[in-house]
Amino acid sequence: MVVREVRSRYYGMVPYFLAKLSLDGILLRAIPVLLYTSLLYPLMGLQSDPVRVALWCMLLVLFACTIGALAMAITAIVKTPGQANLVMNIFLLQMVLVAGYLVNKDSIPDFMIWLHYLSVFFVRVRSVDCERGFGFEFEVYGGEYWICGCGR
Repeated sequence: MVVREVRSRYYGMVPYFLAKLSLDGILLRAIPVLLYTSLLYPLMGLQSDPVRVALWCMLLVLFACTIGALAMAITAIVKTPGQANLVMNIFLLQMVLVAGYLVNKDSIPDFMIWLHYLSVFFVRVRSVDCERGFGFEFEVYGGEYWICGCGR
């Protein structure tokens, strides 16, 4: 139906894409994250400061939207839903592997180690670690403090 309406020029591709993207982001990404956070955040025993909770929610929503955008991009590239499903699963598995969760990061060959910086799983966990204050390394340059890194 959507293809027929686009071909009939009821609306352009850009308005359709923006409407789909905004509804997908709100209904399928943000609302489940808010429900998840409201139910499970207190049970995790993390800091109950409202700013920390808001940052946690923001990081989870951004992660979910990133995965959704990757799924949309892969779906637009391939021809059939089965191919899209297969490619997306392989892509996500590759990201989990090189992020260092299923395979030790030290055992990844040197020529492939840069791939873990492209993994959204690695970035998500690193951002949560930084937001929680785990592993900050501070150095002093000319009397000023600089954050050099966040953990390993």
